Amino acid sequence: MREEKPILRLETISGLSPFDTPRNEPLLRNARLSYNPNNRSKNGSGSGTPCNFACLSVAEKREQQRDFAPTPAQLLNHPLAALSAYVPKDAAIFAAGAIAGAAAKTVTAPLDRIKLLMQTHGVRAGQESAKKAIGFVEAIVLIGKDEGLKGYWKGNLPQVIRVVPYSAVQLFAYETYKKLFKGKDGELSVIGRLAAGACAGMTSTFITYPLDVLRLRLAVEPGYRTMSEVALTMLREEGFASFYYGLGPSLLGIAPYIAVNFCIFDLVKKALPEEYRQKTQASLLTAVVSAACATLTCYPLDTVRRQMQMRGTPYKSVLEAIPGIIERDGVIGLYRGFLPNALKNLPNSRKSIETKRGNLQILYASKEGQEEPQTDRISKSEDQVILVERYGSGTVKRYIVDDDLQIRTFLEKHDSRSNELQSSDLSDPILSWLPDILKDFVFPAGFPGSVSDDYLQYLLLQLPTNVTGWICHTLVTSSLLKAVGVGSFSGTTAAASAAAIRWVSKDGIGALGRLFIGGRFGNLFDDDPKQWRMYADFIGSAGSIFDLTTQVYPAYFLPLASLGNLAKAVARGLKDPSFRVIQNHFAISGNLGEVAAKEEVWEVTAQLLGLSLGILILDTPGLVKSYPVLVSTWASIRLLHLWLRYLSLSALRFNTINLKRARILVKSHVLHSRVPGCNDCNKEENILSWQRFIKPRIVFGVPMEEILGGGRSTSMLKSLLRMYAREEYILTVNQQRKDFEVFVSFKVGATSVSVLRSVWQTYWLHEYMNNSENIYDQLAKSLSEMNDRFEEFIQQLDKAGWDTDQINIRVPNEISIDECPV
Repeated sequence: MREEKPILRLETISGLSPFDTPRNEPLLRNARLSYNPNNRSKNGSGSGTPCNFACLSVAEKREQQRDFAPTPAQLLNHPLAALSAYVPKDAAIFAAGAIAGAAAKTVTAPLDRIKLLMQTHGVRAGQESAKKAIGFVEAIVLIGKDEGLKGYWKGNLPQVIRVVPYSAVQLFAYETYKKLFKGKDGELSVIGRLAAGACAGMTSTFITYPLDVLRLRLAVEPGYRTMSEVALTMLREEGFASFYYGLGPSLLGIAPYIAVNFCIFDLVKKALPEEYRQKTQASLLTAVVSAACATLTCYPLDTVRRQMQMRGTPYKSVLEAIPGIIERDGVIGLYRGFLPNALKNLPNSRKSIETKRGNLQILYASKEGQEEPQTDRISKSEDQVILVERYGSGTVKRYIVDDDLQIRTFLEKHDSRSNELQSSDLSDPILSWLPDILKDFVFPAGFPGSVSDDYLQYLLLQLPTNVTGWICHTLVTSSLLKAVGVGSFSGTTAAASAAAIRWVSKDGIGALGRLFIGGRFGNLFDDDPKQWRMYADFIGSAGSIFDLTTQVYPAYFLPLASLGNLAKAVARGLKDPSFRVIQNHFAISGNLGEVAAKEEVWEVTAQLLGLSLGILILDTPGLVKSYPVLVSTWASIRLLHLWLRYLSLSALRFNTINLKRARILVKSHVLHSRVPGCNDCNKEENILSWQRFIKPRIVFGVPMEEILGGGRSTSMLKSLLRMYAREEYILTVNQQRKDFEVFVSFKVGATSVSVLRSVWQTYWLHEYMNNSENIYDQLAKSLSEMNDRFEEFIQQLDKAGWDTDQINIRVPNEISIDECPV
């Protein structure tokens, strides 16, 4: 426990009556004060007259508080003074916030109960009631008529109780998630903070969710008067799972609400003229608009949650609830109770957003304030900076030698890609507002220099083109379902519309998988198209398993079919880019369009034959009626399909060099001073293996602190910098592992050839390194061997038919180092 020094502060308290010492038994009977600082004795003891203390605030260890405990008389006379002395400041602030939150919930409880009644009236009324929805005024009158004034606060107690555990869990979870979302540089980006906040909200929602369900049941279901009565009834009749009905839409709505709220707030704020941005009216307007947009976006999930929390709800998932509500009440049914919800939340929206933005601004300001003296120190001793480590987030870490010849590091926050923006077309104001993380998600690496000039214009026009196409697809799907008997034009069209929504929702969930794959893993396919094409078939097979199980669980058709469609969409997201790389490999004459067209002929022919054989199998007597036989037949044919896919991919003979083929070529050259040809190398290449499981293990893009093994030795760092002065990378062996492993960190300007050179050095060390010798001597020897033999290696590659101009080995761009003169 840290030492806490008592601090004594004298203040004049007006209107405070003095008391005699014997009657009040003061806390410090023999205390003396010296009013003349010049009369302090050498031993430090005070001199003066005995004094009585009206109020004393002492920070002491917990075990010492017994000796200084105030008497009952003092507690009665000065309760606030005693409270301030014994209650920690953080606990007092938390308690005050909890009280304020409970008070706010109590004040807005009538609006909240009206909203709940409007949201759930359709489920409570049942199928036999002609009146399946009530309005705002009607709900007010209904509560007052049936239950009186107290009825407006029915169900508020669980909501008030929930405030304390929800806030406590959220604060603890937020601090925990912040540590998880920190980058390699130890910094937490704005996106990371939003993600940590969303995850913390989900965690606190999950833990306190039973109280939310109790609150709804108590508020809207008649006959209940206490929380214990509701809880016991739920446990007895529905089981423990009933306390988590509707949890899915609750968790789904948290992250979108936060994202839309902040995004709209910033966009509206930036759209305003500069002179209006700081005005109170502008802040209020932007807060109201952003809160309204976020509520409009996520409110249907709140309606779904409330109806799924009800006893006897017909909905088991979000995908069932949304079409069901639309079928019964129309689209407006998803927004029942929106008016009282807006009246309850919008007045607080400006305060909430300004508080969050203020916290972020204070945080950034504090970081800048901390970095400023560091920057000044760096500028005063610029000759001591020996290395600069640059991160993809824009953060810069400087390695500086101090007076004790030890390394100190300083972080500086910079705008990422600032140098690139100055020399690229991306500085166009049309795209300047996009966050870097979004640019990386939707554009290829190196954009716009890595694509043609018409790329962006084509995509901007292609987006609305595809939107209109999918709108037409949705409408056509509704007509197809009507044609096969789901609804009719002569009767109600609600059933057909609901069925169409279910079907299209299944496709939409699958499209999310393709979106994620294309945005997150778009840079993987050029390196190893054979591997990702094979993985696509594995994932597609898993999706088919979900489709097969719909026959066993028809009640869960929509979630199972959606999961199957999601898996198959992910597989398609892997398959299509990989196959385009393969097609490009075939088109050696620049005839990519013709190659793709002829491949389509083969594909359609195979499709027609497969459909015909599938129909014949289904017509086999007894097969359709026997589910185990059907599953066995599918499994056998699917295994045959995967084996044939593996054979077809193994037949490919790429003459480009990726990391897997580079390992094979380098190993052969290091051991035998020769390289295999394209056919032999492609045959030896393992399509299924991952790089992290291939020996020797190579870790690319490692921070310099890990390269140094966690040490701070200046001589070690300077030795490495001198050793690799002519290379575009720094490589060392991880001596903390028993298995052989190397760390590689790349310098600014490194290319695929630099990665290839590091692989060559790695394999030489793996084959010839002697553990008894000095590691730096062996690193120097491996560098010397590589410099002597690498040119010969490249010449042999050319003679063997390899395209040395197409080395598809990606250079990690998350971390790069920029060395300074040593």
